[in-house]
Amino acid sequence: MSSDDRWVVAANRTGGVISVYELHNPTNRFALFSHPNISFAALSPDGRWAASGTWRGSGVRIWDFESRQVVRELPTPTSARVSFSPDNQWLVAAGQSYDLWEIGSWKHKYTLSRQRSEVILGATAFSPDGQILALVRSPGIVDLLVPATGQLLARLEAPRTSNLYFLRFSPDSSQLFALEWDQQVQVWDLRRVRADLRQLGLDWNARPLPQETADTGVESGRLQLSLILHPAE
Repeated sequence: MSSDDRWVVAANRTGGVISVYELHNPTNRFALFSHPNISFAALSPDGRWAASGTWRGSGVRIWDFESRQVVRELPTPTSARVSFSPDNQWLVAAGQSYDLWEIGSWKHKYTLSRQRSEVILGATAFSPDGQILALVRSPGIVDLLVPATGQLLARLEAPRTSNLYFLRFSPDSSQLFALEWDQQVQVWDLRRVRADLRQLGLDWNARPLPQETADTGVESGRLQLSLILHPAE
Protein backbone atom coordinates (compact mmCIF):
# COMPACT_ATOMS: atom_id res chain seq x y z
CA MET A 1 0.00 0.00 0.00
CA SER A 2 1.18 3.53 -0.71
CA SER A 3 2.07 5.68 2.29
CA ASP A 4 -0.91 8.00 1.60
CA ASP A 5 -3.26 4.96 1.68
CA ARG A 6 -4.44 5.69 -1.86
CA TRP A 7 -3.05 2.77 -3.86
CA VAL A 8 -2.62 -0.93 -3.22
CA VAL A 9 -0.59 -3.26 -5.44
CA ALA A 10 -0.61 -7.04 -5.64
CA ALA A 11 1.25 -9.63 -7.65
CA ASN A 12 -0.98 -11.36 -10.21
CA ARG A 13 0.94 -14.55 -10.90
CA THR A 14 -1.60 -15.89 -13.41
CA GLY A 15 -1.39 -12.78 -15.55
CA GLY A 16 2.30 -12.11 -14.91
CA VAL A 17 1.52 -8.51 -13.94
CA ILE A 18 1.23 -6.15 -10.97
CA SER A 19 -2.44 -5.40 -10.33
CA VAL A 20 -3.02 -1.86 -9.06
CA TYR A 21 -6.16 -0.58 -7.33
CA GLU A 22 -7.18 2.81 -5.99
CA LEU A 23 -8.20 1.82 -2.49
CA HIS A 24 -11.23 4.10 -2.09
CA ASN A 25 -12.30 3.73 -5.72
CA PRO A 26 -11.66 0.06 -6.61
CA THR A 27 -13.13 0.46 -10.10
CA ASN A 28 -10.06 2.58 -10.90
CA ARG A 29 -7.60 -0.22 -11.54
CA PHE A 30 -4.89 -1.08 -14.01
CA ALA A 31 -2.00 -3.48 -14.52
CA LEU A 32 1.75 -3.07 -14.90
CA PHE A 33 2.98 -5.43 -17.65
CA SER A 34 4.68 -7.82 -17.38
CA HIS A 35 6.89 -10.18 -15.35
CA PRO A 36 6.67 -13.97 -15.79
CA ASN A 37 6.43 -15.91 -12.48
CA ILE A 38 5.72 -12.71 -10.55
CA SER A 39 4.78 -13.46 -6.94
CA PHE A 40 5.77 -10.35 -4.96
CA ALA A 41 5.04 -6.67 -5.47
CA ALA A 42 5.89 -3.47 -3.62
CA LEU A 43 5.24 0.26 -3.98
CA SER A 44 7.72 2.92 -2.91
CA PRO A 45 6.57 5.21 -0.06
CA ASP A 46 6.46 8.25 -2.34
CA GLY A 47 4.35 6.36 -4.88
CA ARG A 48 6.86 6.86 -7.70
CA TRP A 49 8.13 3.30 -8.16
CA ALA A 50 6.70 -0.20 -8.19
CA ALA A 51 8.85 -3.33 -7.94
CA SER A 52 8.22 -7.00 -8.58
CA GLY A 53 9.93 -10.24 -7.60
CA THR A 54 9.32 -13.82 -8.62
CA TRP A 55 8.87 -17.31 -7.31
CA ARG A 56 10.82 -19.85 -9.37
CA GLY A 57 11.99 -17.12 -11.65
CA SER A 58 14.74 -14.52 -11.45
CA GLY A 59 15.30 -10.80 -11.59
CA VAL A 60 13.54 -7.77 -10.13
CA ARG A 61 11.70 -5.29 -12.35
CA ILE A 62 11.12 -1.62 -11.58
CA TRP A 63 8.22 0.41 -12.98
CA ASP A 64 7.72 4.15 -13.12
CA PHE A 65 4.29 4.22 -11.47
CA GLU A 66 3.04 7.27 -13.39
CA SER A 67 4.13 6.22 -16.89
CA ARG A 68 3.49 2.52 -16.13
CA GLN A 69 6.70 1.58 -17.95
CA VAL A 70 9.52 -0.75 -16.90
CA VAL A 71 12.54 1.46 -16.29
CA ARG A 72 15.06 -1.00 -14.84
CA GLU A 73 15.73 -4.71 -14.48
CA LEU A 74 17.84 -5.70 -11.48
CA PRO A 75 19.56 -9.10 -11.57
CA THR A 76 18.93 -11.76 -8.92
CA PRO A 77 20.09 -15.36 -9.24
CA THR A 78 16.77 -16.84 -8.12
CA SER A 79 13.33 -16.05 -6.74
CA ALA A 80 13.15 -12.96 -4.53
CA ARG A 81 10.80 -10.92 -2.39
CA VAL A 82 11.00 -7.14 -2.74
CA SER A 83 10.44 -4.28 -0.30
CA PHE A 84 11.17 -0.55 -0.13
CA SER A 85 12.51 1.22 2.94
CA PRO A 86 10.06 3.65 4.64
CA ASP A 87 12.51 6.55 4.15
CA ASN A 88 12.44 5.96 0.38
CA GLN A 89 16.18 5.28 0.20
CA TRP A 90 16.54 1.54 -0.44
CA LEU A 91 15.08 -1.47 -2.20
CA VAL A 92 15.94 -4.90 -0.83
CA ALA A 93 15.50 -8.22 -2.65
CA ALA A 94 15.41 -11.31 -0.45
CA GLY A 95 16.08 -14.58 -2.20
CA GLN A 96 19.10 -16.87 -2.34
CA SER A 97 20.96 -13.86 -0.97
CA TYR A 98 20.06 -10.35 0.14
CA ASP A 99 20.70 -7.54 -2.36
CA LEU A 100 20.29 -3.84 -1.62
CA TRP A 101 19.89 -1.10 -4.24
CA GLU A 102 19.72 2.67 -3.93
CA ILE A 103 16.31 3.93 -5.08
CA GLY A 104 16.41 6.21 -8.11
CA SER A 105 20.00 5.59 -9.19
CA TRP A 106 19.44 1.82 -8.75
CA LYS A 107 23.07 1.51 -7.75
CA HIS A 108 23.81 -1.88 -6.20
CA LYS A 109 25.16 -1.38 -2.67
CA TYR A 110 25.98 -4.91 -1.47
CA THR A 111 25.06 -8.59 -1.37
CA LEU A 112 24.73 -10.61 1.84
CA SER A 113 24.77 -14.39 1.77
CA ARG A 114 22.41 -16.56 3.79
CA GLN A 115 22.31 -20.17 4.93
CA ARG A 116 19.82 -22.78 3.72
CA SER A 117 18.62 -20.50 0.93
CA GLU A 118 17.19 -23.53 -0.86
CA VAL A 119 14.64 -24.09 1.93
CA ILE A 120 12.83 -20.76 2.11
CA LEU A 121 13.05 -17.25 0.70
CA GLY A 122 14.77 -14.60 2.77
CA ALA A 123 12.77 -12.53 5.26
CA THR A 124 13.39 -8.82 5.85
CA ALA A 125 11.85 -5.80 7.56
CA PHE A 126 12.81 -2.14 7.79
CA SER A 127 12.18 -0.22 10.98
CA PRO A 128 9.53 2.51 10.48
CA ASP A 129 12.20 5.23 10.31
CA GLY A 130 14.24 3.19 7.81
CA GLN A 131 17.34 3.23 10.04
CA ILE A 132 17.47 -0.53 10.75
CA LEU A 133 17.15 -3.50 8.42
CA ALA A 134 16.26 -6.81 10.03
CA LEU A 135 16.95 -9.98 8.07
CA VAL A 136 17.22 -13.72 8.63
CA ARG A 137 20.71 -14.97 7.81
CA SER A 138 20.23 -18.52 9.13
CA PRO A 139 17.45 -20.51 10.86
CA GLY A 140 16.44 -18.95 14.17
CA ILE A 141 18.82 -15.98 13.86
CA VAL A 142 17.88 -12.39 12.96
CA ASP A 143 20.52 -9.79 12.15
CA LEU A 144 19.91 -6.07 12.68
CA LEU A 145 21.89 -3.95 10.22
CA VAL A 146 22.50 -0.38 9.13
CA PRO A 147 20.90 -0.41 5.64
CA ALA A 148 23.34 1.98 3.99
CA THR A 149 26.46 0.03 4.96
CA GLY A 150 25.39 -3.45 6.00
CA GLN A 151 27.06 -2.87 9.39
CA LEU A 152 25.89 -5.43 11.96
CA LEU A 153 24.24 -3.82 15.00
CA ALA A 154 23.02 -6.91 16.81
CA ARG A 155 22.27 -10.59 16.31
CA LEU A 156 19.11 -12.00 17.88
CA GLU A 157 19.13 -15.74 18.57
CA ALA A 158 15.74 -17.40 19.00
CA PRO A 159 15.07 -19.86 21.85
CA ARG A 160 14.87 -22.64 19.27
CA THR A 161 16.13 -23.09 15.73
CA SER A 162 13.30 -22.54 13.29
CA ASN A 163 12.80 -21.22 9.78
CA LEU A 164 11.52 -17.64 10.03
CA TYR A 165 9.18 -16.65 7.23
CA PHE A 166 8.20 -13.00 7.91
CA LEU A 167 9.56 -10.12 10.01
CA ARG A 168 7.75 -6.94 11.11
CA PHE A 169 8.61 -4.02 13.44
CA SER A 170 6.04 -2.40 15.70
CA PRO A 171 5.15 1.21 14.74
CA ASP A 172 7.51 2.63 17.40
CA SER A 173 10.34 0.17 16.48
CA SER A 174 10.44 -1.15 20.05
CA GLN A 175 9.37 -4.69 19.12
CA LEU A 176 10.24 -7.09 16.34
CA PHE A 177 7.87 -9.89 15.36
CA ALA A 178 9.07 -13.05 13.61
CA LEU A 179 6.67 -15.57 12.11
CA GLU A 180 8.00 -19.12 12.25
CA TRP A 181 7.34 -21.68 9.53
CA ASP A 182 5.10 -23.68 11.91
CA GLN A 183 2.93 -20.59 12.64
CA GLN A 184 4.47 -19.69 15.99
CA VAL A 185 5.30 -16.00 16.49
CA GLN A 186 8.42 -14.74 18.24
CA VAL A 187 8.25 -11.29 19.87
CA TRP A 188 11.53 -9.47 20.56
CA ASP A 189 11.44 -6.58 23.03
CA LEU A 190 14.17 -4.38 21.54
CA ARG A 191 13.71 -1.73 24.23
CA ARG A 192 14.72 -4.25 26.91
CA VAL A 193 17.48 -5.69 24.73
CA ARG A 194 19.03 -2.26 24.30
CA ALA A 195 18.62 -1.42 27.99
CA ASP A 196 20.54 -4.57 28.95
CA LEU A 197 23.24 -3.83 26.38
CA ARG A 198 23.49 -0.24 27.55
CA GLN A 199 24.32 -1.41 31.09
CA LEU A 200 27.24 -3.33 29.57
CA GLY A 201 28.30 -0.42 27.38
CA LEU A 202 27.37 -2.39 24.26
CA ASP A 203 24.23 -0.65 22.98
CA TRP A 204 24.31 -0.07 19.23
CA ASN A 205 24.69 3.41 17.77
CA ALA A 206 21.12 4.49 17.01
CA ARG A 207 18.60 6.98 18.29
CA PRO A 208 16.98 5.98 21.61
CA LEU A 209 13.65 4.18 21.44
CA PRO A 210 10.63 6.06 22.80
CA GLN A 211 9.78 5.52 26.44
CA GLU A 212 7.37 2.71 27.20
CA THR A 213 3.88 3.84 28.18
CA ALA A 214 1.42 2.02 30.39
CA ASP A 215 -0.78 0.88 27.53
CA THR A 216 2.03 -0.40 25.28
CA GLY A 217 3.91 -2.63 27.69
CA VAL A 218 4.32 -6.28 26.79
CA GLU A 219 4.58 -8.78 29.58
CA SER A 220 7.72 -10.85 29.17
CA GLY A 221 7.41 -14.58 28.75
CA ARG A 222 6.43 -17.09 26.12
CA LEU A 223 3.43 -16.19 23.98
CA GLN A 224 1.74 -18.84 21.89
CA LEU A 225 -0.73 -18.00 19.13
CA SER A 226 -2.99 -20.51 17.41
CA LEU A 227 -4.55 -20.12 13.97
CA ILE A 228 -7.98 -21.71 13.65
CA LEU A 229 -9.16 -22.39 10.11
CA HIS A 230 -12.90 -22.68 9.51
CA PRO A 231 -14.06 -24.68 6.50
CA ALA A 232 -15.98 -22.72 3.90
CA GLU A 233 -19.72 -23.07 4.23
